[in-house]
Amino acid sequence: MRIHALARWPHLMEHIEAIHRHLPDELRGECLTIRNPTRSHVKHWDRHDVIMVAGFPDIAVAGSRKTLYVEHGAGQSYEGITNGSDRYYHGGEHPSNVVGYIGPRQDVIDAWGRPGFAAGSPICDPYELFSPERACAISFHWNGSLPHKVGVPEAGTALQHYLDHLGMIVAELELDGWEVLGHRHPRFNHMTSVWRNLGVREADAVEVRRRAQLLIVDNSSFAFELAYTRRQVVSLNCPEYRRDVEHGLRFWSHVPGVAVDGPDELLDLIPMLDGSTGYSPLSLTEYVYGKALSDGLDGMRAATWLAGFVSTL
Repeated sequence: MRIHALARWPHLMEHIEAIHRHLPDELRGECLTIRNPTRSHVKHWDRHDVIMVAGFPDIAVAGSRKTLYVEHGAGQSYEGITNGSDRYYHGGEHPSNVVGYIGPRQDVIDAWGRPGFAAGSPICDPYELFSPERACAISFHWNGSLPHKVGVPEAGTALQHYLDHLGMIVAELELDGWEVLGHRHPRFNHMTSVWRNLGVREADAVEVRRRAQLLIVDNSSFAFELAYTRRQVVSLNCPEYRRDVEHGLRFWSHVPGVAVDGPDELLDLIPMLDGSTGYSPLSLTEYVYGKALSDGLDGMRAATWLAGFVSTL
């Protein structure tokens, strides 16, 4: 038996590889990242092999093979989803060939209702706590389908609320000595032109995790990852985010860092941003990932559990 990795998006594969690379040589199979994969792409894998995925659509590609689902977020889910989109979040229904889960913390694993391992955030393993560089990343989530199809605006972007002020925000940060990095959700391609028009260099997630001392973002598990590696986080609210709902985590029980409700508040806050770690209490990351700070060993522990688990299948 071997354990393969399959993902249709590179950012999903990053979460899988953070665990997969630590598997013993005799278990570690191939890693395949391909847009819109089909069963023909994996037909050469033995039917007894296990396939690791990190997104719901890839479960179907695995066919009848035993599948291990890796939660690629921080465990945020959204109340009120009734059209089947809940399968993307913990507690949703998955096919019976999904035999186990790796997620950030125990309540996420328990919600799936099958064997699993609370791993923390393996993707954070290579990155040092804190950052010596005065670099600030600004990022926005994409809208996806949930905000429009099922009326969950908290799953969408706050970009429109800040767009007209982004130039001023970038200028104020640079005036205060920050190197500004533009970032985006991997599926929010529109942001590339936004950053280009503002003269801001776009940075991928690897560079942001490596260099950013400060992250300004609307809604993303990225915020919790940066807090887990002890970086300063500012969370951007917008009028579309309802205050009378409670999804948990970002909305509203464990908001990473300090939150602002609009561009004016953010501009007022910028002079006080110094990379201080106190904006995200250790209790927040201890809840989200099972411990307060990354120790660089989450992926190794998850791989050790996985190797033992597949031996029982």
